[in-house]
Amino acid sequence: MMESAVDVVVVGAGSAGAGAALACARRGLSVVCVDGRDLDGAGARWINALPHALFAPANLPLPVPPVLVSRPEPLVMIAGWGPDRIRIADTGMFEVDMRLFVADLQQQARQHGADLRGRTRVHGWRPDGRGGAWVDTDQGALRARHVIDASGLG
Repeated sequence: MMESAVDVVVVGAGSAGAGAALACARRGLSVVCVDGRDLDGAGARWINALPHALFAPANLPLPVPPVLVSRPEPLVMIAGWGPDRIRIADTGMFEVDMRLFVADLQQQARQHGADLRGRTRVHGWRPDGRGGAWVDTDQGALRARHVIDASGLG
């Protein structure tokens, strides 16, 4: 059983959780990021379109192959039933293999000092009486100043 105190507990190690863990760890905060699944099974498992304009504000490099599946292609929509078409030359989106993207975010979070733990289910949380919270997991309790719920669809 683990019992520890950290600045941040992140629940969910997919793209949102691993990204949050990375951002917090980069700022020097102590971070534990937990996921109920194995870490290599956390998060989205498909190819997804991500807006390239969000990478710079998140201090992330633009994706490259094999994470990057395709670059933005023009989008053509048929307007109504007629021959008119609407063409958007740059949608601002990349197609990204989310499995590889999540793995990369997790690796970067670890490199910045975050502790990522798979197969750790969260059963709830409760106030710690000091402005933070206890996060109850099947591996023990974690005390944190902040809790980020990035548990997603699962």
